[in-house]
Amino acid sequence: MKYTVVKGTGIHRASVEQPDGTRKAIALFGKVSDLAAQSIIFLDGKPASEKWIVLFDGREESSPELLDSAACKDYIELHCDEA
Repeated sequence: MKYTVVKGTGIHRASVEQPDGTRKAIALFGKVSDLAAQSIIFLDGKPASEKWIVLFDGREESSPELLDSAACKDYIELHCDEA
């Protein structure tokens, strides 16, 4: 699993290496406020939180709110089918 920051944002990406050597992004994670600022999530009038969430590729629901990036990485490792 490799973790990177999307350039110019506070949003992080989790990716895995494929058998052919390419990398596949499996999740985005970051503060709710940062994800909303980039229009990745929509809050529908709710206040933007400083908590963190994980958004897995191909899944409609996000993780529960987490405390920090380390908690997001732990969550990804635990709940990712490809990790």
